[in-house]
Amino acid sequence: ISHEEWLRLQAEERLARSEALPAAQAVARIGSWRIEPEGPDPEALEWSEETYRLFGIPVGTRVTYADFLARVHPEDRERVEAAWNTARQGQPYQVEHRIEIDGETRWLEERAELCQDAEGRLYWAIGTVQDVTERKRSDGRIEKLAYYDALTELPNRSYFRESLKKKLALARAQ
Repeated sequence: ISHEEWLRLQAEERLARSEALPAAQAVARIGSWRIEPEGPDPEALEWSEETYRLFGIPVGTRVTYADFLARVHPEDRERVEAAWNTARQGQPYQVEHRIEIDGETRWLEERAELCQDAEGRLYWAIGTVQDVTERKRSDGRIEKLAYYDALTELPNRSYFRESLKKKLALARAQ
């Protein structure tokens, strides 16, 4: 095999691996994103195809942080913004939130790593977003089985004990 042929085969292999990444993200229902405030479009988020799909936005649409936040369920926006601001202070960015697409509520988990200078100026952030809707539904079913009678669907003793513990702790704190 000639050197040119070897280089061509290596390039084809790299191309095949790069094309496999979007398929792997779709299978896992995990998207990725990047923001680079010092880059050519400081407001724009770079999203993978899977991230666009998860948010129900056409691939290639220009998306900003404000656009992203508008997709977050109104009851979760404050928590998402607080998680981002905490990450800007050096803490890990990990947050679960809801979005609504075509009348269906979905749960997403986001994680990110930020690169900042000593003054806190953000150079870039990279992150992942994963659909965790099925896990949240399973957690809800498990909680219901733990705290409610399967036949009557009324709260059981475990629910009563947990509620009593919480109320006693709250009363002691006041």
